[in-house]
Amino acid sequence: MGNCSSSSGPINNVQRIEIKESDLPNDEDSDDIKFMKVIKIPSGCELFELHLKKQYTEQHLTFWVEVQQFRNLNNPPEIEKVANKLFNTFIKKNSVKEVNLTEVLVSQIKESLATPHKDMFLEAERICLDLIKGNHFFTFLQSSEYKTWRANRGNVPTKK
Repeated sequence: MGNCSSSSGPINNVQRIEIKESDLPNDEDSDDIKFMKVIKIPSGCELFELHLKKQYTEQHLTFWVEVQQFRNLNNPPEIEKVANKLFNTFIKKNSVKEVNLTEVLVSQIKESLATPHKDMFLEAERICLDLIKGNHFFTFLQSSEYKTWRANRGNVPTKK
């Protein structure tokens, strides 16, 4: 794991809301706010990642987290290197952690590799986020693991 350590990048309207690592989701929060709170807290993000692994779809969260890190790069050679790595790992057909994207979008991203830029994965990122939020986050909120995590104030109980 470890993909969740710096996953606080902007994604949508929620980006304007300051969320501290100590903020736990509560019942009054919208689903977007709950999602951002879970992702911002490393133990929450890791727990959600485990939930996605059980459903064989953690690559979408991993891709999203890695794109957040990619956006923080400022060195053009590093941007090019990481863009190619992201493409080969997540976007390319039959890649190790291929995410669900249209062939048209895959082609557009491939063309962007000629002149990589920080926003080249924006649409792919949105699609992956919609998939995990729409298809998996609700079931995560209903899970006993999530309820235990929240009851323990964001601490993950250690196994003895």
